[in-house]
Amino acid sequence: MNKYKFGFLLSVYKNDNPYYLDQCLDSIAKQTIAADETIIVVEGEIKIELKNIIFNYSDKIQQLKVFFIENQKGPLNYGLPSSLNYGLANTEVDYIVRIDSDDINCSSRIEETSNFLIQNPEIKLLGSNIEEYDEEMLIKQGQRRVPEYHIEILKYSKFRNPFNGPAVTFHRLTAIKLGCYPQVASNEDYCLWVSFLKYNFLTHNLQQNLVKMRAGKGIIGRRSSNRYMKGEWQSIRFIFGIGYFSFSLFLFHLFTRTLVRLLPVNLISKIYSKFLRK
Repeated sequence: MNKYKFGFLLSVYKNDNPYYLDQCLDSIAKQTIAADETIIVVEGEIKIELKNIIFNYSDKIQQLKVFFIENQKGPLNYGLPSSLNYGLANTEVDYIVRIDSDDINCSSRIEETSNFLIQNPEIKLLGSNIEEYDEEMLIKQGQRRVPEYHIEILKYSKFRNPFNGPAVTFHRLTAIKLGCYPQVASNEDYCLWVSFLKYNFLTHNLQQNLVKMRAGKGIIGRRSSNRYMKGEWQSIRFIFGIGYFSFSLFLFHLFTRTLVRLLPVNLISKIYSKFLRK
């Protein structure tokens, strides 16, 4: 029996792919050690196909909790961070296990995560490496490796996100004390992870691949959008605002991230493959 309680958390909205969601939930249902809860926050109206898939897992996933909330988007309110924060507030598990609705968990994710955290209770934020595939999960495109130890994570975090978002597990009450996910258009996970680091909570990255992530051309295109660029600026301001970036580092990120987002998608894809995949 686990010393701590673990809960998967994911958000679902109208444009999600039903087949991808089915694969994601199937990977939750087939864990070698079941999560204590799975929290799905549905934002706004969704297709009947998505609803049917969610309810088809009501007897396959232990303690499946589904919350339907109104569309949260607005000038100062962005859908995903609002949905995730709603999930954080409506569970009592000790650790939140993040997964996106189009990614797939390794079957031993809960087992390996819980074993590590039981042996290392001082760790409040735990990530892992991931494998990246095309959008149909047929062709492996690479592996995204992240630094293992806290001291390495601190150095890495000054320039890039030191965690793979869909592979992170974090202490729920600590995240709430830090203010949860901030209201930014994108990179809300990076902002929260930096808050853990800023206030000296210990972190670690397992070197196993615990998640399979879809990373085809679609994701590169989304990261070139005006919304994503706006989120980049907001997240940089947030991190600077809590005192984690110096002013010179703030300017460096503002310039380099804006420059990259203005490049053609094909060139961004090549840069991504060369510097982020290993």
